[in-house]
Amino acid sequence: MLLPKDTVVLSRDATVGKIGIMGCEMATSQHFINYVCGKDLNNIYLYYDFFSKKGLFERIGIGSTIKTIGLDFFKKLNIIVPPLKEQEKIADILSTVDGQIDDTEMLIEKCQGLKKGLMQRLLTKGIGHTEFKKTEVGEIPVDWEVKKLEDVSYITMGQSPSSDSYNDKGIGVPFFQGNSEFGNIYPTVKKWCSEPKKIAEPLDILISVRAPVGAVNINNDRACIGRGLASIRQSNKINYMYLYYVLSISQDILNSSAQGAHLQL
Repeated sequence: MLLPKDTVVLSRDATVGKIGIMGCEMATSQHFINYVCGKDLNNIYLYYDFFSKKGLFERIGIGSTIKTIGLDFFKKLNIIVPPLKEQEKIADILSTVDGQIDDTEMLIEKCQGLKKGLMQRLLTKGIGHTEFKKTEVGEIPVDWEVKKLEDVSYITMGQSPSSDSYNDKGIGVPFFQGNSEFGNIYPTVKKWCSEPKKIAEPLDILISVRAPVGAVNINNDRACIGRGLASIRQSNKINYMYLYYVLSISQDILNSSAQGAHLQL
């Protein structure tokens, strides 16, 4: 059966609680619950009401592999229904905020592309150079040098400590296992370790040596590193922020150099 445009559709299994509004007539499978709103219910208001309940839907999903929610739950689900005019105002405010978020995300994506191109240019051509030479890594200014990473830094491969020493109570030092803890520049502490095996110091570059290989962050505290990471400490021959940005644009090269799913530094 074809459902009308503007029907609110909600996934009831697999990705439980994913919500959308139909942009045209369409049919759905049994994996979805569909709401055709009556004259007293604004469909965009209902969309945001369901969006606010997404955590609830995920919690009550039954099943360890594929979570699902029965039809009876949705039939008996309570929703708050203000007068229609107020629903429309609420929906309009939230839609405006969503639009601003989309615009911001597009701007961020554009700026990230600009930054990547600028980094590539600055880190290979420098500033104001007019004479260049060919090297094994491409064309660089004539007064620049190509060095091995081990010649300008100190590399420490991570080692996972005993699982008995892991904790989430802040006991010991922060523990980073891989790039799942990585942020835009600095990692986020999720676990601590009371018996660290390998230590990264503040301002060390953390690099992922297991798939996905080559992601980098800057360590901002003394921390334990597991076997999914290595730390790279600057010597007096190189600036740590410069090194961070060089490694940032080298991820594709590092990925292609990885043996299987592991990078050897």
